Amino acid sequence: MSAETIIRQIERARAARGLSLRALAELAGVSHPNLCNAMNGKRGMMVETLERVADALGMDVRLVERVADALGMDVRLVERGK
Repeated sequence: MSAETIIRQIERARAARGLSLRALAELAGVSHPNLCNAMNGKRGMMVETLERVADALGMDVRLVERVADALGMDVRLVERGK
């Protein structure tokens, strides 16, 4: 899964919950500027940050198959319980 696809999934989940990026950053315990830059493609998102953001959105992060360019590994976001 590409970094772009992951960002789109996060963005959809964030919008569905009615959260601003600032509110999501606060819930996830991450820096608002860093989250904005990652979501806008200006910088990569560390796996730890991705895990925090996914957790704040009620999603799981599962590591899969191969090393990805943007994150250093491929990740898949799936709804919890699925």
